[in-house]
Amino acid sequence: MYFQKLVEKFIKNQIIMKLIIKSLLLVTFITFVGCKNQLDKSVIEPMEIKDLKTIIEKDTLFEYTYKAIQKIREDVLTDDVQKAKWSDITYDRVHNMLKFYSDSLTQSKYTKEIRKKWQNEYDKYDKKVDSIANYWQKYLTDNSLNNYVNIELFDIQTSENGEVKIGFKISPLKNGIEDLMFEYIFLKKTEIEEISKWERHPILNDNTKKFYLFEKIPKSKIHWETNVKNAEVLKNKILEKVLDKYVFKFKISSIKKNGKRVSDYDLKIPNKVEYYLEAKKEKNGMQDYYKAGIIKEFLNNEYVRYEAYIRPFIDSIAKSKDPKVLEFFELKKVE
Repeated sequence: MYFQKLVEKFIKNQIIMKLIIKSLLLVTFITFVGCKNQLDKSVIEPMEIKDLKTIIEKDTLFEYTYKAIQKIREDVLTDDVQKAKWSDITYDRVHNMLKFYSDSLTQSKYTKEIRKKWQNEYDKYDKKVDSIANYWQKYLTDNSLNNYVNIELFDIQTSENGEVKIGFKISPLKNGIEDLMFEYIFLKKTEIEEISKWERHPILNDNTKKFYLFEKIPKSKIHWETNVKNAEVLKNKILEKVLDKYVFKFKISSIKKNGKRVSDYDLKIPNKVEYYLEAKKEKNGMQDYYKAGIIKEFLNNEYVRYEAYIRPFIDSIAKSKDPKVLEFFELKKVE
């Protein structure tokens, strides 16, 4: 008896589960059909907000498709003749074209041979860029002003009247140094972007403090200077506590050695190499762009990046798929 009830319960649960699954499938199918019906609408007609929301939730790329269509509709399709001309273009056709342009995997089905052709013609230059960049990086390292003198943060002191002083231990690394100028700053360790910006252009930060030492530097010595700009950060704090939250950065800007002035402005390297080295250090995704600039300047002024090289081929493939949609896209350029 117990076994029979157990079987009946199991069968009942199975029936319920099947009904739930069928209901979910039905809802999914209805939603899909609803989205499909909306995508089959002509671009001359705006979508209902609720329908647009549903489609974007399923495919975030459609947001860009709709905005592009909306701009064309509002800027170009302003009279009945224009609307009639483009009335057969549907949201689905435009969106499929945008998906094609944004999907490198789909494109790769058509472009393997094209990429191989580009590599045969231009890949050899890519491999020479780092040699050029390494040459100039070594030049900067070998001629860095840091090779003349060593600067260390020694201590921080607050006087009874609230005046903040910073002590720097300055040690010569070469003989004959007669004066020194450098900029420095305290930046929060969490401000990664600000630290990076300061390393490139210290003078642009309002909290940058300049230090001038107009005397000969024959040996290591502690030099003190009053600091007003960073007083709120440093006041009544010991050095260790400050360095728990802040990073101390400095950059030597000028040195006089044996009567000759040496400045960081003297360390000029080609702009494109400088930008490439910065992009490579920061890993900001611009390396390939600046790499192309180096190749064009030093190796082959007819060099073409792969993205630009392949564009006409992609356009040609897109045109074979749906030429009228491409014409529709061109309407975006109409002011």
